[in-house]
Amino acid sequence: MPQSIIAMFPAIVSSSSSLFPLLAFVLLILCHSSLTGAQNLDQICDTSGSFADNSTYQSNLKLYLSTLPSKGSVSGFLKEAVGQVPDKVYGVSLCRGDANASECRACLDKASLDIQQICPYNKGAMIYYDYCLLRFSSQNFLYSTDNQQVPKYNSSSVTQVARLSQLLHLLLSSATDWAANSTKRFATGEISNFTSEFPTIYVMVECTPDLSPSDCSQCLQSLFDPLPTDMVGKQGARVIGVRCIIRYELSSFYRIPSMVKLTAPLEDATQLPWGQSAH
Repeated sequence: MPQSIIAMFPAIVSSSSSLFPLLAFVLLILCHSSLTGAQNLDQICDTSGSFADNSTYQSNLKLYLSTLPSKGSVSGFLKEAVGQVPDKVYGVSLCRGDANASECRACLDKASLDIQQICPYNKGAMIYYDYCLLRFSSQNFLYSTDNQQVPKYNSSSVTQVARLSQLLHLLLSSATDWAANSTKRFATGEISNFTSEFPTIYVMVECTPDLSPSDCSQCLQSLFDPLPTDMVGKQGARVIGVRCIIRYELSSFYRIPSMVKLTAPLEDATQLPWGQSAH
């Protein structure tokens, strides 16, 4: 048994073996939480419309959400409608490009349950996690490029604000080009030689795969060109939208090799050419 778990529940472990089923249940919950990306990052409950218990809209919504984890985890992206107007439910879900099928399904399963509790009678809602996002509405937004974004950022800042902004713009632009021209509309990237304290900047960008290359590029660029004021100089930040997402950190946060790799001039160097490689 992991020592960290023993430390968390010493009374259970030291008491009686009959309590081990309870501990096994706790372990199951902890594992599920790690797969789904723990708590939701944010949610938006649309207050423009509501539905009643046992209504046709509620039935359609429950049907959509009950089949979402299995359908949405096949490719990591699902766009569908359930029912007939005026009780039709429109939904979009997207899993992170580096999430495997199990992580995607677990995240969508949690999203489907949480969104019904957080926005119980709203005809529209969005919820975001580290590994997935979900939006549904009574209005047809399936072919809209409206992003309805939510910014999140680290409260800690760097001292080299201008350098961070310059390198981020270069790296996010390169990653955007990669993502917009890939099938999954997803890319990771890194740039080295930021500072001695934080040697490397890491980014991840993603669009829903149904966007055209130009729409994906425009969506992503709108998130960082310019970067939202509250995010400037922060040690990490993300902007989450239903159509596209950007994220950067000063430590690696994805599990696949970086698709775009850049090398910046050293801090004290004069103007030098940029070194770049893409893999």
